[in-house]
Amino acid sequence: MAYEKQNWQNDITPLSDARLNYMEDGIERANNTIVVTTANTDLNDYTETGLYYFSTSYTPINIPTSLVNGWLSVIKSIPNSLVKQIFYRGGTADKNDYETYVRTKVGGIWSNWQRVMVEDDLYYKAGDSVTLDWKSGGYLTAGGTQIQFSVPLPKRIKSTISPTITSGRLYVRMPSGGYLVNNVDILEDNTIVLKTYGNILDVIITHSTAYEGTNNVPLGLQVSQLKIEFENK
Repeated sequence: MAYEKQNWQNDITPLSDARLNYMEDGIERANNTIVVTTANTDLNDYTETGLYYFSTSYTPINIPTSLVNGWLSVIKSIPNSLVKQIFYRGGTADKNDYETYVRTKVGGIWSNWQRVMVEDDLYYKAGDSVTLDWKSGGYLTAGGTQIQFSVPLPKRIKSTISPTITSGRLYVRMPSGGYLVNNVDILEDNTIVLKTYGNILDVIITHSTAYEGTNNVPLGLQVSQLKIEFENK
């Protein structure tokens, strides 16, 4: 049925005061951010369309895990009472302020919060770092060797950044036993070669031959952990 505008006469309208107030409140919520100043309010109770801001002083209940502040957008579907909530993290600029979470109320039950994936979740960016455990069972020989990790890198590498080994842990194998050398600086003697797949690294480390004391016995160096940092090319 088409809507036809009416010219009201004698200050009489077909809507009750309560319905007019509800409509006016809805318009205000849709066009203005309501700053919440009550502690421990429950986001499950926010089911009317509107935009709300929560500071760290008034962190609500049922907020996405690890969040303490941000904006809540609520979208309600009146015919079937479905409710969509979108939470925008306050966070720290250029670190995690882009995080967005979504959930829906269907049949009176809220779904779990799910974070929306963005480019920074899929690729490393300059300034990121990752520490990987080397696959056990091999040793470096004089001149270098190829390194294999127990797991691939969790993210892919952009063409605009370059991975660099900045620190590692070396285990020195001697004929009589061995000992662990922590935080060995291997900045000057490393080369990283990218394979076809962007989330897997082949790492080649070169080093000088090491000898045990006066016996002149070559030592084997086992890498147990590497820290990789990403910089702009």
